[in-house]
This record gives sequence, C-alpha cells and structure tokens, in this order.
Amino acid sequence: MGGTFRSLELGLTDDFIARFEATVKETVEKHNCTAEVKLTKLYPVLINTPTEADHLRRIAKRLLGDENVSSEGVPVYASEDFAYFTQERPGAFIFLSSGFEDGKMVIHQSDYNFNDELIPIGSRFWYEVMLDRLAPSSVDKA
Repeated sequence: MGGTFRSLELGLTDDFIARFEATVKETVEKHNCTAEVKLTKLYPVLINTPTEADHLRRIAKRLLGDENVSSEGVPVYASEDFAYFTQERPGAFIFLSSGFEDGKMVIHQSDYNFNDELIPIGSRFWYEVMLDRLAPSSVDKA
C-alpha cells in the first residue's frame, strides 16, 4: 500500500506517523500477520507568514486588479521545497497562474505549453514587489 499525507499544523506529521505505526503494529498483531512500514518525509508544510502574504496580495491587487487575485483553493496540500525557506525566514509562496483548462491546472502535465504572454506580467509583478519593498516607507506597507 502507498500514499501521501499532508498537515497544515507543524508537528502534526510526527504525531500522525507515530499513530499510524502504532495502528499498523496493533492490527498485524491482532490478525497474526506482518507488515513493514516505510515512511519518508519529503517536504515540510509550507506556511506563508501573514505580513509577507499580505504584501504580495496587495501588490498583485494593485497591478492585476481585485478580480484577478484569489485565495480560492487555498490552503494547498502540495509538496514544495520553498517550505524549507519559510521555516528559516519570513516568506510567502504565491501562484502566478495562467488559469485552468477544462477545470484543471495544466502545469506539470506532459503536454503543458507555457503561455509566453504571461512573462511580462510576471516580470512586472516581481519588479513592483522589489520597488515596493525598497521604498523608504516599505516597513509601513509590508
């Protein structure tokens, strides 16, 4: 049997692993059989710090308009190595998206074709974030 699990609470993963292993052990002993549990932790939960998330949301709304900025579908239970960064420093992970096709995200698909028209939008977004953060009053805005 295989699978994945995610938790949005720090420490809950360790608790889950301990309970899972205990449940497997109890079950196999009860039914006089054996099982081997192999669990691999790949990525920690990615938690945006509120100040940084609000900052990026504010810039996105200013640049793209309120109607084009959404928190729909959040939180996301995805594996993301950026989680290691946010464990060490304040940060926020966002999706600059080309949207959905037939109700599903098309990125990470073998037939994905990046929309090159999004490059100036994404570049402008990060440029605006940089300008805003380096502005003398950015402490008040972040």
